[in-house]
Amino acid sequence: MKPFIRKTIYRSVVALSLLFVGLVLALFMSQYWLPWVLPFTLRSVGVEVKSMHRAGGGRLVIDKLSYSSETIALTSKKIVLPNLYQYFSALLIRSEWNALSIVEIEALDVCIEQSSLQEKDSQKISPVFPAEMIRSFQNFNSSYYRLTPPVSIKTLSVSNDELELKLRELEIIDTQVSFILESNLLSESIALHATLEPDSIWTLHAAMNETALVFDASMEEKTNGYLFSGQIRQSGEIIELTVELRSGESLPKVLRMRSSGFTLDPSLFSLWPNRSGCSIELQSIQLDWNEGVYTGNFKLSSELPEISGWSTPLEASFEIEGDLTAMTIQSLIRPDLENDSAIVFDGSIDLSTQALDLDYEIKLASEYLDAFLEVPVFSDRLWVKGNAEGTWLSPELNFEVLEATLAIPRLKAIRVQGEGS
Repeated sequence: MKPFIRKTIYRSVVALSLLFVGLVLALFMSQYWLPWVLPFTLRSVGVEVKSMHRAGGGRLVIDKLSYSSETIALTSKKIVLPNLYQYFSALLIRSEWNALSIVEIEALDVCIEQSSLQEKDSQKISPVFPAEMIRSFQNFNSSYYRLTPPVSIKTLSVSNDELELKLRELEIIDTQVSFILESNLLSESIALHATLEPDSIWTLHAAMNETALVFDASMEEKTNGYLFSGQIRQSGEIIELTVELRSGESLPKVLRMRSSGFTLDPSLFSLWPNRSGCSIELQSIQLDWNEGVYTGNFKLSSELPEISGWSTPLEASFEIEGDLTAMTIQSLIRPDLENDSAIVFDGSIDLSTQALDLDYEIKLASEYLDAFLEVPVFSDRLWVKGNAEGTWLSPELNFEVLEATLAIPRLKAIRVQGEGS
């Protein structure tokens, strides 16, 4: 080997060795120089840091961090960063993460401006392909999950003018994610745990303790998409759910929902009307969607909330059939089983023109009607048939009163028949 080549190799080895030693020293000394360098670096991208100092074990503490723009405002009270030497040691030798390698956040608040959401709604929305989005996240997760240190957030709040979500005890460790979800739309919290193992089936478990409601789901990658399977369980009652997503399609290829009985407790939702008054029992659910064509059959019953000291059970059944342009519907609602009251709808809805054509028939007993009125005026049942045709918001109503007897106080009973629109 020529002396020139030998000398060049020697110098290259020395330079690489010095660089390696410099990097190791930089890692060892990061707790001293990072508190000075990092705030300036963050400030250059619009992130303000109140102060930063060293903590035990070579970790760094950011006392307060904030960022704001036209669309979002972010604040954090306290962030504890890992010891870089411990982090890279665990990363390079693929050992278990230790306590000095964890990112700890005491509270993180994210506020989204409502005006920015409205502006986005007014803009043209590009098609969304769920399978591609899942695959992109899957690729990112399999490539970088090992580089991400464990993250522990005591409270993560996301809110706008209408919605508030709060994630408590959020922990991300490798492929395991767990947190407790709270919202202004829910009457109780939900505990969630997800396993996002690369090249394996993803799983999700969610539970609500007070209502004993449990949701278990799994996602499996197929040749040209993904298959989701899920179960909602409560006190022995089950709703089965299957969804098949295909690449390049914005809507599911297949969706199936089945249940032979499931009770919905209105206390699940804090904004549910009369939440303490009644529950809804789904006697049967059968919904099938196949490449844009769907059929459905639903039966339910409920005990209506008490009105004027009078309550009554309700039963209803619905049958639907259609596609993305039009839907036919048949429904039978029986709001007063003892007196054989019934409300029937039968017709079609044009989804493309937002128009409807429905025939209806209403038979309501006088006891049921008078319960809603301050002064009873019916002495017999009300029987009306008719049709609703036109746009959703302002259809033309035609009706025929086949039977109605008014018994207004201090007046004689009046029997009414006729047509109108």
